[in-house]
Order: sequence, then C-alpha cells, then structure tokens
Amino acid sequence: MSVDLISIKRKDQDGNVPNFINLESLSYRPCNAKTMSRKKSETASMSNFVSHQTTCKKCTNTEWADFTQNTSLHGLRYIWEQNTFTLRRIVWLLLVLGGIGLMSYQIIDRVVYYFDSPVTVNLMVNFNKSLQFPSITFCNQNAFRSTVTAASGRYDLLTSIYNNFNNFSLDDLQKYNSQNISLDDLYLTSGHRIEDMVVRCKWRGKDCGPENFTRTISDKGVCFAFNSDKSNQLLVDSVGSENGLSITLNIEDYEYMPGPNDASGIKLLVHDVQQFPKVHELGIALSAGLESFVGLEFLSVSNLPKPHGHCENMKLKYFEVYSPDNCQIECLTELTIQNCGCRLQSMPYNSGYYFCFTPTSAIFVEQIGSLLSRGIRFVPWV
Repeated sequence: MSVDLISIKRKDQDGNVPNFINLESLSYRPCNAKTMSRKKSETASMSNFVSHQTTCKKCTNTEWADFTQNTSLHGLRYIWEQNTFTLRRIVWLLLVLGGIGLMSYQIIDRVVYYFDSPVTVNLMVNFNKSLQFPSITFCNQNAFRSTVTAASGRYDLLTSIYNNFNNFSLDDLQKYNSQNISLDDLYLTSGHRIEDMVVRCKWRGKDCGPENFTRTISDKGVCFAFNSDKSNQLLVDSVGSENGLSITLNIEDYEYMPGPNDASGIKLLVHDVQQFPKVHELGIALSAGLESFVGLEFLSVSNLPKPHGHCENMKLKYFEVYSPDNCQIECLTELTIQNCGCRLQSMPYNSGYYFCFTPTSAIFVEQIGSLLSRGIRFVPWV
C-alpha cells in the first residue's frame, strides 16, 4: 500500500482558502510491486549517474567521461568504469597499453622496412629477336716465332730470359746488346701474325678474314680479337654453329721456340667487349688437329645500387665500364706502379709509365730483384 497526500483546498463561505489541511483529505490508494520496482530502478540509475558525474568531474571534464563510456575503442571504457574493482581497471589499463605498444612497434617496424628499400630477386627469361654477339679473343700458346727472332738476333736473348729467368741480369742485356728494347717490342715484333694464322673464316655463312680481327696484348701475350669494336657490335638472331663464327687456324707449330708457355695449340676466351680479356686465367685451351665447338648461353645480372643494395658502379681510371674483373686489373696495375714505377705490357694505361722489364733502367732491375727476393713476381707472361 502507498499513501498519497492530497491537499484539498476548500473555500469557505467568504471565498477564503483555509491555511490548514483537513484530515478528511487524507486518502489511501493501493500500488502494485511493478510500480515500486520501476521507481527504485529510476532512483538507483539517477544515483549512479550523479555519483559517476561527481567522480569524473574530479579527474577530467564531462566530455571525456562521455567519450570513454561511448567510444568503440575496446577496453577504454572499462578503465574509467565506476563501481568496479580497482584490480580489474588496472588489468584493462595494462591490456590497452600493451596493445598500443604492440601496434606502435609494428608500425615503426614496417616504416623502417620500407625505407630500407628491400629487394627480392626476380628471375626473368626473355626471348629476344636478336642478341649481341660477344667478343672472341684467342692467343697462340707459343709467344714467339723462331724464324723472326733468329733474323732479328733475339733468339738467344729470349732463350736466355725464359730458360734462366731467376738469374737473368742487366749484364745479360748488355751481352745481347738489348739495352734499348722492352718486352712490349719483343712481343709485337716477334709474335705470330693473324695473316699467317687464319686459314678459313666464316661469319654467319659469309667469308671473313684477317681484317676482321684486331691485335691486342693480354696477360697471355699477343692475341687477336674478333668483334672488338665497341661502337659497332655484331648481332645474331638465331642459334646454331652456322649462325656464329667458324674459323680454321694454323698454329704454326714449326715456329715454336722456348718462351713463357710450354703448351701447343690455342687459348681462347669468350667475353664481353667491355671486359678486359684475361685469356691466361679464364681462357679455354684448344689442341691442334681437332675441331672444337664452343656453345654460348647469355646470362645478364644487374645489381641494384644504393639504397636498394650494397653495390655501386665505381668510376675506374682505365676502363669506361665497371666490372669486378676490370676493377681487379686496375688495382693490380696501380699496385705495380706503386711498387715498380712501371706497368706490365698487358696492363691498361693512359700515359706516363713505361713498361716493366725495360732494360734501359738499371734502377728498375734492382727494384725487381728486391721484389723477387720477397717472393713477389711481376711477370707479364704468366
């Protein structure tokens, strides 16, 4: 039962309102349990709201309190939730901070990974309509011709050099009257000629000849290169031996004499036109009296510069294009110049340095002897 207090204001006969309440105006009205439960719930909700607002006003403003209770950010509302255990709020705080920390770590890690410019190796097989034919450099295993050296009076000199190299001295040069000659002159004037070596030449079915070869000096001595013109490279558009270079050579074994090599035949190297021909180190030995086929497979590797990789195209002093082989040759040249003040006849040069083993310099012979005593050998024909 509930009691409703109703004040009934009655006027008297004069029309005045009495300032007292008639007891007869008290009446009782029944109420059910549903009405009492609703009133208690409204009272409790109002009490929680007032308590929550009072507490939040102490720590922050009303807008922040409303945001924490209505945001979709997981866990934030439970940190500022009232009427709950403090330990539970601390646990939610740690979970939220841990999630923010993990998210920040992943974001920073991906940003750093992006600015590191990562690269994956991509392998692509291209079917080109035409390919650039490589340069072909070959050298006779015999460096000098016996008839030419005998005619010039240098046969005994060369025999003495190569048969008794460690004991060869300036006195031997004077003995053979060779003070004013270098090994570069010896190789060029006493070596084989392309006109005498080429018997038959075919390029893609068409005739070619000695005029298509260029004389060069490599670490093997005097050599001859096919397709060595950097400005006019030959191309091929199909496979097969009939679409390449076919050549028959005369090694002139009857001209063989003591020299830097004891083998017989040809040393051949297939290389890029921009590469230094390291025939002695990388060449293929071909014996006389045999027909040899050399198959080619083109492989191109492009290394990305920084920041995508750790490679860079250094500017070389003696070569237009950078490559590991060219860089090694240049470093060896600079080392020889620093130690001897000269270079080997096969080494690249600009100007200002004469060839090593020049007989006109007695000081240089002493320097070479000092280097040999320390186990260093700068020999142009090895």
